[in-house]
Amino acid sequence: MTRIPLDNESIVRDYLQRKKRKKAQLTIYSYSKTLGKFFKDCPKRIADLTQDDVFEWLENYYGGAKPATIRNRISILSAFFTYCTEEKLIDYPLINPWWNPRLPKTLPKALDKDDMSRVMVQAEEMSLRDRTIIEFLRSSGARRAEASGLRVKHFNLDELSAKVLGKGNKWGELHFSCECCELLRQLIPKDAKPEGGVFLNRFGKPLSARAIYNITAKAGMDAKIPGKLGPHKLRHTFATILLSNGADYNFIADELRHANLRNVHRYASLMDDAKILMYRRFMG
Repeated sequence: MTRIPLDNESIVRDYLQRKKRKKAQLTIYSYSKTLGKFFKDCPKRIADLTQDDVFEWLENYYGGAKPATIRNRISILSAFFTYCTEEKLIDYPLINPWWNPRLPKTLPKALDKDDMSRVMVQAEEMSLRDRTIIEFLRSSGARRAEASGLRVKHFNLDELSAKVLGKGNKWGELHFSCECCELLRQLIPKDAKPEGGVFLNRFGKPLSARAIYNITAKAGMDAKIPGKLGPHKLRHTFATILLSNGADYNFIADELRHANLRNVHRYASLMDDAKILMYRRFMG
């Protein structure tokens, strides 16, 4: 069995440790998996690698993959080799920017009104936990990793809000519906500890991001909507509903905790009370 040279392991470990300060857990996992596979298949010392080695690996394993997948792997390798260059481990980055395939411009996928209604009807047949998750994601636009990381202390049910740890390990605030609040009051025990999780598995541990995806996927499948229903599609649906109801772009960017919403270059400077009132106006 091919083994990654020890010095490569050490360099990758140090690199990922630095990334943990700015990247979400799922992103770090993706970086670790890609770099681990690369160095397992290319067991050379980093200083001995060439552009041909990198290109051949990409071609062998991702030649027939979707353009978005190829760009993702190139981006991960490019960031790592840039770090190696800055640390004087190699003389130049081993990625050629011309390798990136062109991506077709696509609109975010969102559920239409009828599909969303079918999902919510289906959610009523699910367990209290799963129904709460569906309503929380639908009415807040939360990412699955944000929902997974929620603890009791992060919620302010009186203000219909929660603090979430988002991308780049940055804290943000989101809001949810009155219906979601009532479900949360039923779900969270009165004697729950502040550090305790909210969406728990059968062992009493917080659900993983993957488990939350599986719950939404099952709801979508049972509701017989086209395609897979993941938390991100509910997030796009949330933004689409706000937009169609006349919400300001800056408000949408703020609610999504998104620094680069298309055509939006800055957040609106709204007072907390005004943000809550605007949320209730558009989302109920």
